[in-house]
Amino acid sequence: MVDRMALILTIHTSLRIWFRDPERSYGWMRRPNLTFDNLPPIQLIETEAGARRLKAYLDASIEAG
Repeated sequence: MVDRMALILTIHTSLRIWFRDPERSYGWMRRPNLTFDNLPPIQLIETEAGARRLKAYLDASIEAG
């Protein structure tokens, strides 16, 4: 449980870095995304595996910058 919470907080932090405007990050999390088999990213965090996939995507996007 603690690991999953830390993962979700890390995702939140990454979103704040990637989208300076919180409303844009909230919108992005709710919209279907082809990268995630047309699921909205918010659905990915329902499982630990999905949350890790989302974190990896955000980490790569931030590094690519």
